[in-house]
Amino acid sequence: MLTDLIGGQITAGFPAYNPATKSASILAVTTDERVEFLPDVPTMKESGFDVVGATWFAIFAPARTPPEIVAKLNGAINEFLKKPETRARFNDAGFRVFGGPAARVTQKVSQDRDKWAPIIARLNLTPDK
Repeated sequence: MLTDLIGGQITAGFPAYNPATKSASILAVTTDERVEFLPDVPTMKESGFDVVGATWFAIFAPARTPPEIVAKLNGAINEFLKKPETRARFNDAGFRVFGGPAARVTQKVSQDRDKWAPIIARLNLTPDK
C-alpha cells in the first residue's frame, strides 16, 4: 500500500508510519495524541473522526518468570529508553517510546482485547481471513 500511495496509484491509505511516508501528505495520525516526530500533524479525533488505533511493540517474558527478574529486565529497558540517543533513533524510525512499569503491557493487552474482540467477533474474523 505504501508503495502505491507514494507512487500515486492510490489517493489515500492508513499505512503505519515510517520515514518513507514523509514523501506523502500526512493528513492525520490515528494515535490518541499527536506524535513527537510529527508535531504539526493532528490526530484523527482532532480532525473530527472518532478513530484511534495504533500498532505497538513490547518485550514479553514467559508467564512464570520470577517477579525480580521481570523487575530487573524492566529497569534496564526503561533506562535504555530514557537515553536521548535511543529516543532519537526510535523517533527517526517512526516509533513512539513509552516504557514504564511491566504492568503497563498487561493493561494494554487487556484494553486492546476489550476494544477489538467485539469487532473481530462481529466480523467473524479468523486468523485465516
